[in-house]
Amino acid sequence: MAMGFMFWTAAACPCFIGQEWDPATNRLRGALPFNDPCQCTSVELGGVNVIRPQRPFRASYFDAPLQLPEIRMRLNCSVYVCSDEEPLGMQDGRIKDEQITASSYYQNKLNHGPAKARLDTQAYASAWCYDRHRETDPDHPWIQVEFNSEVYVTGLVTQARGGDIHNTNHQRVTRYRVTHSRDGQSWDHVTGADSMSEEFTGNSIDQSYDHQVTARFGTVLRTRFLRILPTDWKGHCSMRFEVLGCQNLTV
Repeated sequence: MAMGFMFWTAAACPCFIGQEWDPATNRLRGALPFNDPCQCTSVELGGVNVIRPQRPFRASYFDAPLQLPEIRMRLNCSVYVCSDEEPLGMQDGRIKDEQITASSYYQNKLNHGPAKARLDTQAYASAWCYDRHRETDPDHPWIQVEFNSEVYVTGLVTQARGGDIHNTNHQRVTRYRVTHSRDGQSWDHVTGADSMSEEFTGNSIDQSYDHQVTARFGTVLRTRFLRILPTDWKGHCSMRFEVLGCQNLTV
């Protein structure tokens, strides 16, 4: 006979986490049976429920270490609050050229390379422009920043390619997703309230070349790598951007 373990929680106090079968994925996953897991002030280890659950309330399923900050980040709970949000260094050069990489850039020309993705870059080609003819990058371009150490990121500011004389088709990224990583190997998507990968609005065709669009994430990311994955663009996949975040936190 299979043994099951009871989980219980109390509002705004310790929550008991266990494992049980997730009906959506049909596998054993972490389970936090609490209507609003973001209210948990701590997480304690429960047991394993091998019986398929039937309950009148929703359980939150996830794959994460048994540490409250990690769990709350996976559930889009705000773990940290930036006390003083600021640009993290794309525009002013604190982020060095070698810290900015991309899946490809147009014909391997440095004047179209990832270092040209800095906000307000004006000199030709006045943006990072991906190479759509590269076999390694036909449909899934990306550009990323590697910080010198872990930072706290709150959002992005994006621009289209600048108005240089070669930008006759108003190149810009109109939609994009974001992933982040602490080690450059394991990546997580920035997700929305539904826990699905969120797609952000970039720059539209009716805006000026230098118009800035700010997108803020639903939670503060503690990360070392930040990767932008354009999903739609006009003219050509070209963009400039700044990363927003902070150094000082309130918890």
